[in-house]
Amino acid sequence: MDTFDSHAFIKSLAPQEEAMRMTEQAVITERRRAKRALQETWRRLIDVMENVPGGFVAFDRNWNFTYINAWAGRAVGREPQDLIGKNLWATFPRLLGTIYETYYRKVMAEHVAVRFEAHGVMSDRWYENRVFATPEGIGDFATDITERKRLEREFQERRIERENLLQQQVAFQTASAIAHELNQPLFAIAANCEAALRMLKAGNPQPDKLINALEASARQAQRGGQSTRQLLEFLAKSNIVAEGVDLNEEVIHALHMVRAEFEMAFKSELELEKDLPLVQTNRVHAQKVLVNLLRNGIEAMAEAGVPAPAITVTVRTVKEKNHVHVTIRDNGPGLTMEDIKRIFQPFYTTKANGIGMGLKISRSLIEANGGELWVDAEEGTGAAFHFTLPLAP
Repeated sequence: MDTFDSHAFIKSLAPQEEAMRMTEQAVITERRRAKRALQETWRRLIDVMENVPGGFVAFDRNWNFTYINAWAGRAVGREPQDLIGKNLWATFPRLLGTIYETYYRKVMAEHVAVRFEAHGVMSDRWYENRVFATPEGIGDFATDITERKRLEREFQERRIERENLLQQQVAFQTASAIAHELNQPLFAIAANCEAALRMLKAGNPQPDKLINALEASARQAQRGGQSTRQLLEFLAKSNIVAEGVDLNEEVIHALHMVRAEFEMAFKSELELEKDLPLVQTNRVHAQKVLVNLLRNGIEAMAEAGVPAPAITVTVRTVKEKNHVHVTIRDNGPGLTMEDIKRIFQPFYTTKANGIGMGLKISRSLIEANGGELWVDAEEGTGAAFHFTLPLAP
């Protein structure tokens, strides 16, 4: 009968234990090497950032300044050495609630890199910010893009002028075409009514002629109505190429477009549904409606001088109705009951320089894609516009 030799068994394990210790030591050594390499790269980055034409700041996980170069110090009007160790939010509370806080917290929490454009909170300049995770927390490299934004704004202003001119021309041509189509039947109606009136004043000695005059007037009225409907249907015709569209992406793109258009800084809150299903729509139409609604809200807040302008965009799925619901809400002066009643009528506008076709066109585009567009029917602070688009099959 064999006996268990514990001493021999323990001795046989020694090489395995030694191999494990060597592996653990190798892992520890590699981690230390990688950490030293990362720290060395970070030090080199800091050296480079002292001489680049841009601002660079870094914070630890408690939001305390760990580094700020001279360029950034000049941008915020502080000496860099005076900021090291101080808390970002306590030192610059005006950053709270802005796009800076949104992206800073996102990078700190998710360890991702983001890029965004923003109007300076401490200066009247525009910056392009690249925010990324660092060994200690996060870093933000910003370059001044004020001149680029000025050129973009000039381009946008010219584009808007061209769009307004085109809309005016379309409105004029539409009105001219409708007037042309109505002119002849209206003239015939007037002539028949005058004849009928003369016969009535004469005591109606010829009832058949009176009946014929009235029937002719009715036919001409029907003709005028039919011609007008046919003309509007013709003008509304367009080749709508629908496709599966991610409305979350379109909202972000539209917001970026309007930020480039306006000097006024405003806070934007995006309540976008995660894993949003695609909608079936024409991408250009959806983008035009989003830009128009966002632009209307920003212009309303700017004209009213709102101290803390903000826009909230909510996107959610309504599965029982097989559509996606988008809400764009601002904190401007809101709408009066008269505005709410007439806001979608052609040529009705609340803007000083508007022509009153934007919302009418937007509603037509949404309806052409199988959705609806409306405004909350209540007075008060701010305005909320809603539209829906059907889910893609």
